[in-house]
Amino acid sequence: GIRVLTYINPFLVDASSERNLTRDLHAEANEKGYFVKRADGTPYPIGNTTFSASMIDLSNPDCRQWIKGVITKNLIGVGCSGWMLDYAEALPFDAHLQGHPDAASYHNAYPIEWAKVSREAIEE
Repeated sequence: GIRVLTYINPFLVDASSERNLTRDLHAEANEKGYFVKRADGTPYPIGNTTFSASMIDLSNPDCRQWIKGVITKNLIGVGCSGWMLDYAEALPFDAHLQGHPDAASYHNAYPIEWAKVSREAIEE
């Protein structure tokens, strides 16, 4: 048989105007306050080539549970054998996080937490 390896990163793009979505993860995360924030409390847009994206706040326990559900349904649930975790090194030093007072000191922990969330989704 064939085994599928796929890709996931902790960013979501607002693609609602681009195509017909069956589930709008960006809107869900935004409504729940799951994005890394700027000082004014709005989602922190992070540039990536020609577009910006919002990074999920892994210091927020509710966000961690939510993204584990996304991984469980959209990766494990469709039969993926594994995935590459990417772009977790991009947490801005001046971001505001729900569960950690200092983004600069959490910056290097974020990729570790991203891997832990993935592992927890597999184990659960």
